[in-house]
Amino acid sequence: MPKLRLTLAFEKDYARLDDAVKRRVDAAITRFFESPKHPGLQLERRRGMPDYWTIRASKNHRIVLRRLSEADTYELVCVGDHDYVDKKF
Repeated sequence: MPKLRLTLAFEKDYARLDDAVKRRVDAAITRFFESPKHPGLQLERRRGMPDYWTIRASKNHRIVLRRLSEADTYELVCVGDHDYVDKKF
């Protein structure tokens, strides 16, 4: 089971989301804890950024994670719609 850490940037992004999207983000994070390679998460490596990955929270929202050097530890970096995530990364 992976370990997750929060960043201040993720917390700020999360606070801006509406309640329905927050529930989907929470569910995606829980699913990632339980089964990181679950096909519904659509885990993808960010192009040109080998330590950064995204998972799907909803049809329009992605969560960016950074794999840390510690075994099976990820940092929650940001969350938002596709355009927001693409602009940040």
